[in-house]
Amino acid sequence: MTEFDFDERLTFSKGSRGRCDDDTLMTMIPSAVEIRDGNTEEDKRGIDKVVRLSSGRTLAVDLKVRDTGAAKWWKTCPDLALERWSVKPQNGSQGKVGWTLDPAKRTDLVLFLFDPAESTDCYLVGFHHLRAAFLRCGKEWWGHYKRAPQNTEGRYQSECVFVPVAIVLDAITAVSEGKLAAS
Repeated sequence: MTEFDFDERLTFSKGSRGRCDDDTLMTMIPSAVEIRDGNTEEDKRGIDKVVRLSSGRTLAVDLKVRDTGAAKWWKTCPDLALERWSVKPQNGSQGKVGWTLDPAKRTDLVLFLFDPAESTDCYLVGFHHLRAAFLRCGKEWWGHYKRAPQNTEGRYQSECVFVPVAIVLDAITAVSEGKLAAS
């Protein structure tokens, strides 16, 4: 099991690729006119970047950056770390659902990024469609793909499942087309 320090992880996600993340978002969102980092309060709600559109509307973006070395686990394409538990239930505690399932999350989009030496691909997906896909397919994914718990500062455990990006994108498409029924 891997041990993580929350502040170190926050610094990693904020500064992972620097200006490159903003450039990527500007390219992927054609009406984007400005990008800023989320403030502390926004970050607590899963908002790493705020994109202002030419209409004045804003989009909240969560960056999910994989560590160097993740590629050693990939078979045919990168996988996405989807968090089922932010705090795993233990000793009768209820726990806290992970970011992927959190209905209170204020994110509009999720940008998945990788170490550029391992993959220059990136994926920008709508959070609500991703959540719907995970709600519908999560049990199957949980039983079929690699899972990994991690300790955060020795206080609690979280847990992710690593699903090939092609499988996740297919599930999002099926949700978008109304073809994936709720389980």
